[in-house]
Amino acid sequence: MLKRSARCLILLSTVLLSSNSFAGWLNIAGKVKAISTYAHTNTIIVALEQQGTAIAGCSDTTSFAISKDLQPEARARMYSMALAAEASDSTITISYGGAANDCVKYDNNVSFRKIVRMIKN
Repeated sequence: MLKRSARCLILLSTVLLSSNSFAGWLNIAGKVKAISTYAHTNTIIVALEQQGTAIAGCSDTTSFAISKDLQPEARARMYSMALAAEASDSTITISYGGAANDCVKYDNNVSFRKIVRMIKN
């Protein structure tokens, strides 16, 4: 009986902890309005027709950023998905962090909401 209770407790703890692991993500679905890249940074800025929820620590409330800190392949996949969605006029879902530290600092005055996932709808 004790072994069964211990197993149930471990299973319950695992389920509860894993269900909260992505609880801080916010989602916005929409069509890509603009994509911006600049020579001085590897950060890619993506604007949707909808603005999404503002994040207290991010100064820009109209766009999202594919961070320069991502692995180059991961950044390239997100960039490709955004370009494909823009070219085909289709909808994508962007997931971004909801905490004040989930921002991508772009320069001294601007920080964007950091994209953590993209889904082509």
